[in-house]
Amino acid sequence: TIVNPDLFRWQTWPEDGLSPEYVVRGGSAEKAEGEKAEAAAKPEDFTGWAVRRGLVAGEPVTKKRLLEPGKAGFLAGVLGPGMRAVSIGINAETGAAGFILPGDRVDVVLTQQIRQTDGEDNNRDKVISETVIDDVRVLAVDQTFNDIEEQTRVGKTITMELSPKQAEGLAVAKRMGRISLSLRSLVRDAKVEM
Repeated sequence: TIVNPDLFRWQTWPEDGLSPEYVVRGGSAEKAEGEKAEAAAKPEDFTGWAVRRGLVAGEPVTKKRLLEPGKAGFLAGVLGPGMRAVSIGINAETGAAGFILPGDRVDVVLTQQIRQTDGEDNNRDKVISETVIDDVRVLAVDQTFNDIEEQTRVGKTITMELSPKQAEGLAVAKRMGRISLSLRSLVRDAKVEM
């Protein structure tokens, strides 16, 4: 899970049960006498961080339970169990004009040109498109994981969360033709998607 401030709430906690690791309103949980108080941590400070391991409701938050963007292991911590992070190059045309953001779900579409032969000298080219991977999560656009500040911009690379088989299929599809991404609606309609 990528963290946003709405996922946190302040709660009272027994003084003798406070660990120096806990995020405490007003600064660290324990301060040596005469020690300068450190800057108070706020939920906003953790926006865009990833949860390293699951937390239960009401459990105190520590920095060790979260992964900071840009640090080693961040992307691996965001991936679902057994999943892979795979990136593809995009432009305005193949990446929905910059409207794809981290957290969105997309389909991967392959467009290729096939030569058809009807006889000895009767060759013609046919262009076909098909969805080769559907309903996958976008992890990042370029190197931006932040899905809170929803600013539209055309990226050059999109990183998606794929199963190992999907990752293999994407590698083959990239060799076969042109890859583009199709942004999926948040609302499903079985009749339209047939």
